Amino acid sequence: MTDKQFSFQLDTYLYAQHVFDETETNLLSTYQIEDIEFKGKLIDKEFDKIIHCFSNSTLLPRKFRKNHFKL
Repeated sequence: MTDKQFSFQLDTYLYAQHVFDETETNLLSTYQIEDIEFKGKLIDKEFDKIIHCFSNSTLLPRKFRKNHFKL
């Protein structure tokens, strides 16, 4: 759920092994896609759930594990 009340109708999956360290500016310029509509920012409660899940995942790249996992 986003701050603009958007959520996907189908299940959406995030994979810990695909987490990488990138600035928002670089990410947006590198993966710039036309005709994509911004649906809002993930609400803090959902973001915290992702952080908790990933920080306990053995699949998360080592440099992000446990107390080092900060965004």
